[in-house]
Amino acid sequence: MEHPVLEISGFILKKEFLSTIRFNVLEDTLVLENKKPFPGYFGNNLPDTEEPRSVFLVLQEAASPELVGRWIATVKKREKHTCYGNYAELIIGNEVFSSIRVLGLDCFSRIGELQGILQKEGVKFRKVRPIEQEGLIKVHKTFLLQETEEGKYLDVKDNAKMYFTLSRFISWQDFEAITRQVKNNCRNPVFDAALGGLYRYRGYEDIVRIFSPHQREALMKELPGLYEVVMRHHYNS
Repeated sequence: MEHPVLEISGFILKKEFLSTIRFNVLEDTLVLENKKPFPGYFGNNLPDTEEPRSVFLVLQEAASPELVGRWIATVKKREKHTCYGNYAELIIGNEVFSSIRVLGLDCFSRIGELQGILQKEGVKFRKVRPIEQEGLIKVHKTFLLQETEEGKYLDVKDNAKMYFTLSRFISWQDFEAITRQVKNNCRNPVFDAALGGLYRYRGYEDIVRIFSPHQREALMKELPGLYEVVMRHHYNS
């Protein structure tokens, strides 16, 4: 039986290495790329390309998912632009940056053009500065998912990603420690993990996102229960 496709809003929280982009951007504006996507995955199946996978247009002032959504919708209507953008918060050191996360490889040579269009909508960008370090990234997005079992989801747009619910909230620091223990005890530790949340009509769900190109189904069976076991031990020890 084919599972229906669900359109669900939520977010993903992950840690990645961020680097300032110096070319093809508006002068004196801060644009970052994630140099090393899916840092927990050590396989050989990531795209071999020099292009950034996503870029972050860092904003001068605090914004919101709704405001960024309106900006991107306006750009798409007026300019027939193919980039997909959404709101992201970046925590780098002790600073929090509001940003627009942009996807769409065909657009990366046109970052400056996209910034110029957004400027006409009143968007102001933070001034450029050198950044070469890890940061926490919270991306607000809409998921297209199939729920194969209650609390277990497959990503419709990316067959390397799966999601499952957690029985409780855990902090990023605890999540990193728990994930290390999970990798030490699972059959195949070649995967990247991130935290997240889904806003369902039936109630909010804390989730884990798993990335692994060739073992999604096997990990779907093993990891949800293993995370729960390790999590209980972590908080009871």
